[in-house]
Amino acid sequence: MHVYGDPQIEVDLARLWRDLAARVTRLPADPPTDALRELLIASGEVEQAAHDALAGKRDHRAHPFVARMHAITDFAARAFHADWLHGAAQAGALAEATRVQPPRTYVHALKRETRARVEPKHAILKIPEGFAYNALYPEQYCAATWAYIGSRKARLTGAVLIIGVRSIGTTLSAVVAAALDCAGIDNQRITVRPSGSPTSRELVLDKSVLTGVSHAIVVDEGPWTSGSSMAAVGFALERLGLPRSALAFMPSHKHGPGPKASPEVRSLWDEVATFSVPVTAPIFAGRTLREHLNHELASSLGVRAELLPDEDWRRLAYTSASDWPPSRGRFTTSRYRVRTTTGSLALEFGGTATIDGQSMVAQALAASEQRTFGGFAPAPIGTVAGYIARPWLEGTALRPNDADSKLLTSLAHYVSAMAGLPLDAAALAAAQIRRADWASRHLSDALGESAAKRAAAYVEAGSVLPAAWTRAAFDYDLAPRCWMRTEEGALARIGGAATAHGHTVVGVQPVLWDVASLLVEWELGRKEARIVVAAVEAGLGGTRLPRPALRAFMLAYIAFKLGELAVCQAEADDAAELSRIHDAIGVYCKQVDRLLQ
Repeated sequence: MHVYGDPQIEVDLARLWRDLAARVTRLPADPPTDALRELLIASGEVEQAAHDALAGKRDHRAHPFVARMHAITDFAARAFHADWLHGAAQAGALAEATRVQPPRTYVHALKRETRARVEPKHAILKIPEGFAYNALYPEQYCAATWAYIGSRKARLTGAVLIIGVRSIGTTLSAVVAAALDCAGIDNQRITVRPSGSPTSRELVLDKSVLTGVSHAIVVDEGPWTSGSSMAAVGFALERLGLPRSALAFMPSHKHGPGPKASPEVRSLWDEVATFSVPVTAPIFAGRTLREHLNHELASSLGVRAELLPDEDWRRLAYTSASDWPPSRGRFTTSRYRVRTTTGSLALEFGGTATIDGQSMVAQALAASEQRTFGGFAPAPIGTVAGYIARPWLEGTALRPNDADSKLLTSLAHYVSAMAGLPLDAAALAAAQIRRADWASRHLSDALGESAAKRAAAYVEAGSVLPAAWTRAAFDYDLAPRCWMRTEEGALARIGGAATAHGHTVVGVQPVLWDVASLLVEWELGRKEARIVVAAVEAGLGGTRLPRPALRAFMLAYIAFKLGELAVCQAEADDAAELSRIHDAIGVYCKQVDRLLQ
């Protein structure tokens, strides 16, 4: 199913650099860990965008600004690693370190590097998905590298080549280099972008990369379904003469590649040593991630905080399992429930990647505040390690049959009140292309070729919208499970980062996407749909919505949700969950039938 996207944004490299330089300039001499982490991630993003735009497949030294950005990411990684190294759990690593400098040494070096200049240049910033959506932390790679050092240092006879797979491997390879450098191990760092099909990536390396090198480490977030990106680097090194015994993979987990891995790729992964440390290890100043979040909340709030055991959120939001919607599986954002001496909190991962000069968690916090100003959510409390903290809402999540005219009018008001600025012609065209693409694929799989062709003709009608309806969508998910009636009877939004920069194919869409989500997910009939549409039209200045466009967006929305459910169905192994998924697919298909009549 065509569900996952390639999250990226078009940027002006000069502006991207100015945003980063301003961040460095504002940095205090002894920054907190969260600030160092954000700076490291932002530096890696700029290096990646600069490399792809200015150097392409060539080595980073082929362009002066790319080389400068490479050095800046290295300084940011050294500052972050130095901060990490002085944590309680890293006492053993600290004893092994031979080149220990305090973080402020590298902060000073970073400030000197902000004198760089770059001309305006169109570039593509690939959003590092691990930092943006999957709650991956650079701390994991600090710990993994010291595990590598403990295992391999005695056998190293030459330099270690570190190869980061762009995008996220840009930042993570710098972390690995910082740890090796601190241990007195000669190393050199490069980044690559393998090409070809996602399940069979390919890469060619110049033989010069192995000059003076005895070992190599390949760094990335994966492997996922195929493991082919990191394997492509491994095969390229093997062709140059590096034996598998001298190679190491450094991913975020030890599960190996998924079901789409070829026998050759699986064999490579089986033979190459893997170094990986999960967030359940004490890598946050001697604490696991859960303990770290507890500690940071207690420090910032001044109260005792305790993350409660993991629970299915549906068990907390519904009085009966018969009301549970299907689990969204891997599409669910990491979240926790926290108990404090003054009540309970919710923690939801907002992302540590940087977009438009601001971290994703800061943008998610702003979105939460916007909901608060509109009267649809309690005020968020703050952020910690990429998570947003907000009051825990006691109440029952809503179901489609809870809808009445008052509730629907409130939801319609939410849609129009939260809508963003108008999208330009290029963004609208790109959004239309994406909708037409996945609608054709997913409806064909679910309903057959004939229905898909009819739907595709309707989806094309969504390409023309009145100006008022070109405003950007805000929420992207208005299903009943996202809402509850609090104990006081107020309508409240339950979590949700509200970002268009998700890791699916949806991307940025106009406000009509939110209207479609509301109509589809609440399973509204024509009468109720007219109430919603009329209320949104009034909120957008009275501009009438063309009904063909509404049908087009509803079909596209359903097509995407069918694709999402197909992924969840393939991964579910519980009979009750499979039944819920099957029922949900049936509801969506019935709506398609009605829309095509």
